[in-house]
Amino acid sequence: MIRGVGAAALLLTVLLAQVAGSADSPIDGTNVYSMTIFQGALYFVGTADEHTSILGKVGPAQPGSSSASLGGSDAVDRIDGQPIQLIRRISAEGDTLTLTGETIRYVFSRGGWVATANPEAALFEYNPGSGGRVGVPFISFWVPLYMVQGHLVSVPVVGGPPRRFLVWNSQISANSGSAPFPSPGIYEITGDAYQFYQLPQPTYDLFHQYRPERVKDGYTRDAVTLETEIGPFQLEGRGIHFGLRFYDGEGYTGVGGIGYFDPETRRYLLTYLRELSDWSASAIYVEPNAIWLGLVMVREGSNLAGGLLRYDRRSGKIARYSIPALVNVIRRLGNSLYLGTSEGIYVVVDSRVEHLRFEIDPGGGYRIRH
Repeated sequence: MIRGVGAAALLLTVLLAQVAGSADSPIDGTNVYSMTIFQGALYFVGTADEHTSILGKVGPAQPGSSSASLGGSDAVDRIDGQPIQLIRRISAEGDTLTLTGETIRYVFSRGGWVATANPEAALFEYNPGSGGRVGVPFISFWVPLYMVQGHLVSVPVVGGPPRRFLVWNSQISANSGSAPFPSPGIYEITGDAYQFYQLPQPTYDLFHQYRPERVKDGYTRDAVTLETEIGPFQLEGRGIHFGLRFYDGEGYTGVGGIGYFDPETRRYLLTYLRELSDWSASAIYVEPNAIWLGLVMVREGSNLAGGLLRYDRRSGKIARYSIPALVNVIRRLGNSLYLGTSEGIYVVVDSRVEHLRFEIDPGGGYRIRH
């Protein structure tokens, strides 16, 4: 096992700072929150303590690797002998993998890591004020601007510059100032100008139709506020797919569903499903034949995980998968669907679900096991 990532190979890197345990003991509670594809393998980041990060790889074995687990996976807990700071963003471009924290940046290229100060540290500071630095000068923010960047969508245009859209929801709107439209929706940005397209809200009749049990809980027409917003989203071609999200408690609620925003017509298409109506979306992954959604019930105190839903885009059929953890991110590698969750990684292959567990091996390194 590799204790530090050096010039030989980057196999599976799991950053678990100062984790103690016996040989081959499982490590639970690893929150995996981001994934990317790099050199034909799936890389993920997460955390076990909210101070240091986890970086991992699942994929084909690298030349010279002796590890055969999961097609070539291995684990380490440090870079250059130091615990890895909490990673906020992971990205891959060409032969370079980049991990960015609030004050540090780790770059993997040509078999080795280089750690430097984050040259864009200002994007990771709270209460940055104006969004002008990321091209949204008409709104001021309290959340770091790297989060705002994650809500900017660039829609390609044949023969012209791409169109820019900002997905406006509570992840970036909380405590923001000077927002022209506080309602959830999508801004189209052209230079310093903008146009806002408000997300349609469910009517009470629709709520009554799809969530009759919630009506029985006392959510009557005169005692309920219906508020939904755009949750996780993904650009496909020139359109934006998303799952709906809402707070469900204290007289506030909504109706779960799948949404689509068409930049050409500037219109929303919302699909409501019985199997989804009680749930918000926690993650989304769009494929040509299917849309996958992680499900969560957002209530006061704690969120309730609802597993994974597959919506067949052609037939409209629904399949549910039992995942006993909150799904944060979904990616595909080969014929496997990988879920980054609040309890490590789950893998869906056909109708089979497996849980990948982090373990400490006898040599003190880390590995992943079914």
